[in-house]
Amino acid sequence: MNNRLIIHPFLLTAYPLLFLFLQNSDQLVVKEVYASLAISVGGALLLFLSLGLVLKNFVKAGIITTIFAVFFFSYGHAFSVIEDWLPIKSAMAKHIFLELVWIAALVFSIIKIAKTQRDLTKTTGFLNIIGLVLVLFTLTSIITYEIKNKNIRQNRDSSATVAEISEKPREPSIKYRDIYYIILDGYAHNSVLREFYNYDNNDFTDFLVGNGFYVASESCSNYGMTYLSLMSSLNMEYVNYLSDKPGAASRDRVIPNSMIRSNRVSQFLKSRNYKIVHFDSGWGPTRNSRYADILIKHGLGDSFAAILSQTTMLNPLQKSIFGTGARERIVGNFDDMAKIPEIPGPKFVFSHVVAPHPPYLFDADGNKVPQSKFKMHGMVWTERDKYINQLIFINKQVKYVVAQLLSKSELEPIIIIQADHGPASTFYEPGSGGWNHPTARKLRERMRILNAYYFPAQLQQFLYPSISPVNTFRLIFQRYFNGDYEMLEDRSYYSTYQLPYQFTDVTEQLSVD
Repeated sequence: MNNRLIIHPFLLTAYPLLFLFLQNSDQLVVKEVYASLAISVGGALLLFLSLGLVLKNFVKAGIITTIFAVFFFSYGHAFSVIEDWLPIKSAMAKHIFLELVWIAALVFSIIKIAKTQRDLTKTTGFLNIIGLVLVLFTLTSIITYEIKNKNIRQNRDSSATVAEISEKPREPSIKYRDIYYIILDGYAHNSVLREFYNYDNNDFTDFLVGNGFYVASESCSNYGMTYLSLMSSLNMEYVNYLSDKPGAASRDRVIPNSMIRSNRVSQFLKSRNYKIVHFDSGWGPTRNSRYADILIKHGLGDSFAAILSQTTMLNPLQKSIFGTGARERIVGNFDDMAKIPEIPGPKFVFSHVVAPHPPYLFDADGNKVPQSKFKMHGMVWTERDKYINQLIFINKQVKYVVAQLLSKSELEPIIIIQADHGPASTFYEPGSGGWNHPTARKLRERMRILNAYYFPAQLQQFLYPSISPVNTFRLIFQRYFNGDYEMLEDRSYYSTYQLPYQFTDVTEQLSVD
């Protein structure tokens, strides 16, 4: 390779982003990478040209740009390694300490390169080769993954179309009710809130009952993770076949993510001339829907940018940058949901609210939460007081939306307010054994859920205390649309993040006291 060709600053700036996407491709859409990639490579080009003009040496400018990229994109990884053993209590103080060390090392490296009299053309050639190998290898893996994803999605769509055509639509003269499917991520069952959080949530469930809702008092999630739970409920089926494809040892989310975005519930309702109104959740598979007629988005930032910020020198600012966007998204989505009745025609409204699940962005009154980490998993679950405060705020938002929907809708709507799974504070207690030791206590917390229905009388009479999400739309399609859908036995299956498709039936361990 020509050692005078300087491409390594751009390759080694692009590589961390491409590799990060590859590592998280089961949760992301490739389009989410484009903006971050353009900004990063564009920034590297600007820095390279500026340094070249100042130093009057583009070889040195290229190496300095690469050094800056390495320091910038490796900071978060270094922080995660040293965070726990630094003898400093405040997380921000830890960041300040490491940022100062990082900046000092970066400045020292830049000065050394700027002052050196050595011929750096061979170093440039070596870095070019390293950059090319890393980028080409990563791009090949991404392209292979995307082709696989596309093939699976096309096969899935083809089989779904046959099922859709086989259904018999009702007479077009019949006026359909709006259907709202509101997922409150990680919302616990009342018994769980009493047992593990010392919190009485009856005020909220009494509000629902007082407004005509049926609260399924013995409901449990069918699966303990969001993407499995939503794949199941939105496609009205158990998904244990994932043990065969992609396999019990796999963590590949291509099939679940594709089936969430191209779900059978939306397909069915679309064939009944429903408008599909989808609220961007900010979380990969529910950021959009293939069948959305109306996509409502609030808040800046996307999933990839948020994950990327954790690895860079912007890590200390991620809560300010992306926490603000997440707050705006949740509040904005609730506000706009209350306006949906103004849209003419029957509508299927899907809103996945990533709360009360962490990160903890709201106190009980909706204010920002100081000293709260912008994290969705891990020890953050043990901050039970913050979980309850966020749940109280979400309760207020739901009450407002319910009141608006019931008062503004021309025809009484169908409203489902449902959790995908419960919280997980017990999994991180000292000596608990984590996810690989699912005791009855842990299972109660994770699998028991809020599940409430506002149904017309002809549907509500078929509800029962232990109805689970997999049967939600089977009941609606069977009794309201005269579809050929049999009710399934309500079962709950547990699996871990390491082996998500290795399912264990835990139904008998979840009997409600």
